[in-house]
Amino acid sequence: MKTLPLNLHLLLFIEAVQARYRLAILEEQLGFTRDRYADLKAYFSGVDKDRLAALGLCTSRYCLEAVMNFQVTEDMRAATPDMLEQYRFSYPQGNQPN
Repeated sequence: MKTLPLNLHLLLFIEAVQARYRLAILEEQLGFTRDRYADLKAYFSGVDKDRLAALGLCTSRYCLEAVMNFQVTEDMRAATPDMLEQYRFSYPQGNQPN
């Protein structure tokens, strides 16, 4: 298990991925796409690996699922950047690619 202290960039990335998933759900309902999860995986795996690594993340399925299941709270959104590190983000490490 890899555990990271939350920081502003990691929080924003998590929220961006979750927002992309919500968009994919709407696109699926409109008939623009057939597989919202495949669209999300393509989005996630399309992020530059060096940028992911700088956040402490990787392109594994486990990491993507942890990002999707992470509960962003209003306290996190309201926290100052230096207060964010009291929160933790974790995902199982493994070599399974997205």
